[in-house]
Amino acid sequence: MLPQVTEELLRLGAAAKTAVKTLSVSDTQTRNTALTLIADALVSRGGEILSANALDMDAGRKNGTTAALLDRLELTKKRLEGIADGVRQVAQLDDPLG
Repeated sequence: MLPQVTEELLRLGAAAKTAVKTLSVSDTQTRNTALTLIADALVSRGGEILSANALDMDAGRKNGTTAALLDRLELTKKRLEGIADGVRQVAQLDDPLG
């Protein structure tokens, strides 16, 4: 893996860890707002996400990733919108943390 990619993944992982701690002690409205913002970002940054996914798909093809796995990993606008809708649905669920 490229050093800059590894550094970015480590940075994102650390940020996610911090977010989990923050969200675990937050109230329901805050968690649901965060989920809604995530869904909105998936849609608003969809072009960036799809471009990055296309690069990943090309790399996967070059590295011999199976067609079945590539199909599951490939994002389309429709799939990305479905993911965003799923995140919004989670925000509508009863809060398991109370």
